[in-house]
Amino acid sequence: GRASFGLAAVLERVHPRDHAPVAAELARRSGQLDLVFQVVDGASHRWVRMRGHRERTSERFLGVWADVTDETEAALGDRRRRLVMERQNRTLQRLAERLVDGTGLLAALPQVCAELCETLDVARASVWLHEGEVLRCATRYDRALGQTIAGASVAVADLPRFVAAVTRARTFAVSDVADHPDTVEIAHRAAELGTVAILDSACRIGGQAVGMVCYEHAGAPREWTPEERSFAASVADGISLAIEGQRLQ
Repeated sequence: GRASFGLAAVLERVHPRDHAPVAAELARRSGQLDLVFQVVDGASHRWVRMRGHRERTSERFLGVWADVTDETEAALGDRRRRLVMERQNRTLQRLAERLVDGTGLLAALPQVCAELCETLDVARASVWLHEGEVLRCATRYDRALGQTIAGASVAVADLPRFVAAVTRARTFAVSDVADHPDTVEIAHRAAELGTVAILDSACRIGGQAVGMVCYEHAGAPREWTPEERSFAASVADGISLAIEGQRLQ
């Protein structure tokens, strides 16, 4: 049923981020209000919906107050996923345009890797190419530095377990490099760079691995979402087509 709430008491509980718009709505002295906002509840935050109207002759609100945390967070999660997928699709479209507009693959990769860093919110993105028994870093972009950094070449024989893990699956997603059996060979170097989680996808032509696209996340361990893994695989497919196109020229 309806209840009467003191406006000051309501505003005391409103999350700082929502305080200004809620205060502005509560200042209205006429009309119905239907507000959804966050409140501070001890150490946690909850979403509430408040419907009703301000009493004309007092600093009080007459209406109903309901906890809508579960449904609001679900709706926000759906919205975030839609925005992420829209951004990923735009990046894939730009990748396709760059790789077919006549620009050489190596010339296009620095900008491609910069966009991949932004799209997946990672510290570094790189493209490695198989050259015989060697993996050569074609491009490696560091987001913090805002530029490409020197790559390296490594013998496949020095990373047999890691290379096998990347090439046998559509994507190789590791939430914590320091705690995975297939990243033992790269764990020390990853720690030096501050890389905690990785997401890698092999580039293939005719079923044969010709390279890989690697994403490095710094900070805390990170669980890669199915959408992120699908995006990484699609990027690798696009670069595979570009590699194949260059070979045919």
